[in-house]
Amino acid sequence: FNRTPEIDLSELESLFSVSMPSTDAKRTRQRPPVASKQEKVHLIDLQRSKNCEIMLRNIKMPLPDLMASVLTLDDSIVDGDQVDYLIKFCPTKEEMELLKSYTGSKENLGKCEQFFLEMMKVPRVESKLRILSFKIKFLTQVADVKNNLNTINDVAEEVRNSDKLKRVMQTILSLGNALNQGTARGESANPV
Repeated sequence: FNRTPEIDLSELESLFSVSMPSTDAKRTRQRPPVASKQEKVHLIDLQRSKNCEIMLRNIKMPLPDLMASVLTLDDSIVDGDQVDYLIKFCPTKEEMELLKSYTGSKENLGKCEQFFLEMMKVPRVESKLRILSFKIKFLTQVADVKNNLNTINDVAEEVRNSDKLKRVMQTILSLGNALNQGTARGESANPV
């Protein structure tokens, strides 16, 4: 009683078959016109270029405004993290030489290359970025040092004014005098 069901293979073929276009149809079909999009020129290492583009997306600031704030050391526009990113992505001497030797159109360069060109317009850009970073972080560092000094002063004042510590020290002095009685170290002066 185990009969296999009868299948209409012609119907199955019509449902699941792929028709191949004839060779004549291939010849007459034309490719759609491709927009003549200029390919970007990448001179910088691909991984560094990608990381630089990610950094630029995270900063979310127009490049001219960013470079103007670096040039004038204006810390009201950028924060410390952004400046640290910029320091990390300063062009190296080799990268600057590559960009200087490029003779093509600057518009054809990738985003990282264009960013490096903008940075190269700022004289001593890395030094200025480091100064800007120091300027931004200076007040925070001063506040941290001030808090630490206040803590040390408070502890010193507690030690100086502690009656319990004075009694413990007097007890230790009396015990030491008793143990060292009759020696050169015996009878040390009592604190005032």
